[in-house]
Amino acid sequence: MEWDTLFKMQKELDSYIESNHNLANHDLFDDKYLALLVEIGELANETRCFKFWSNKKEVKMKLF
Repeated sequence: MEWDTLFKMQKELDSYIESNHNLANHDLFDDKYLALLVEIGELANETRCFKFWSNKKEVKMKLF
């Protein structure tokens, strides 16, 4: 999938969420930034990539 397609899909999702939750006139930068950090944390937990002390192997994920 191309970046342009992903950006278009994200913009459509953002518009959908903003219109259905009455958020059109709100500054959502901080909320989106926090959501991004949470998602990155979930990815790190899932892949165990930060647990340098662990004897369990990292999960190798195939993204595409």
